[in-house]
Amino acid sequence: MTPKKPRLTDERVRNAIRRYQAAHGGANPTKDSGDATPYFGFTEKWSLVERALTRRQRGILRQSSLVELCQDVEFTRGLTFERLKAAILRYRELHRGEDPTMYSEDATPYFGVPAHWSRVDEILRGMPLPGVYRVFTLCEYCTLIRG
Repeated sequence: MTPKKPRLTDERVRNAIRRYQAAHGGANPTKDSGDATPYFGFTEKWSLVERALTRRQRGILRQSSLVELCQDVEFTRGLTFERLKAAILRYRELHRGEDPTMYSEDATPYFGVPAHWSRVDEILRGMPLPGVYRVFTLCEYCTLIRG
């Protein structure tokens, strides 16, 4: 009997993508990149990772793809407080002073890379910004420092 493959999580796949990028001059893995074992620490293939992502298998909770997770890795790598603030101010300019929320959907025009405000909100919950835990608290903070 073949041993069961270890569970995958979005974070485990993102970490493997980062290791692959570091080893390949910033290039992203694809389903055709072959052996993924050195980047996961257990026997793995990128094609099987892609299958698990697209079919929500092996512990993957949200349907995705390698392309989407590679874009997310790129997005989070360059995410700074200044970039967040600039995106919020740009959003306000285009939406008559309204703030974005985690439900505002597409954030791509404000960051210049594929992104959603719900992902920004998720990232903020894990960032070390004192007093800033969600998109709405960051918006409040931007209002305070603008004046």
